[in-house]
Amino acid sequence: MKGFTQFPNKILDNLIAYKFSQKQLKIIMFIVRMTFGCHVPKAIFQPSDLRITGVYTNVIGAELKKLKEMNVIQINKERTFIGLNLNINEWKVGRNQNIDKEKLSVLMTSVLSKQIRNRSALGTLMFKNLNDDQLNLNLKDIIKERNKDRYIEDRKNELYKKMSF
Repeated sequence: MKGFTQFPNKILDNLIAYKFSQKQLKIIMFIVRMTFGCHVPKAIFQPSDLRITGVYTNVIGAELKKLKEMNVIQINKERTFIGLNLNINEWKVGRNQNIDKEKLSVLMTSVLSKQIRNRSALGTLMFKNLNDDQLNLNLKDIIKERNKDRYIEDRKNELYKKMSF
C-alpha cells in the first residue's frame, strides 16, 4: 500500500489516552507526518511552518514550549530539529480518566480477529483466479517491497544515530 505513514501503535494508543488540546494534537500529528512519514527521527523545519496546521502563529511557540516541557517533543537549541519523544514513560501529561487500556486492548483484539477472518476469506477470493505466472509476479513484488522497507529502516536507524540530541 502506498501513501500511508507507519506509526507505532503504542504511541498512537497513548496519544488517545493522554490529555492533549486540539492545537497540541495538530502539532503532534504534523511532527509525526514530517518524521515518520519521511522516515526520519527528527524533522528539519521552523516553528512557523506549523501554520499549515491551522494553529495561529501567535500560539505556535507557546504550544511547542508546552509540548517540550511535557517531554512529548524534542527540539534542539536552534529550534530546527523537531521530533517526537518515543519514550512515553518520560511524558508529563495527564491521562484521560475515561480511557481503560484493558478495554482498548480487548477491542483491538476483537477488531483484529475479525479482520484476519475477513482477510483470509478475501485472500482466497483474490488468489482463486490467478494463474501461476501472476502469483509468482505478485510474490516478487512483495519481496521487492519488503527489501525496500528494510533499506528504509536501515537508513532511518543511521539518521537516528546522527541526529540524536
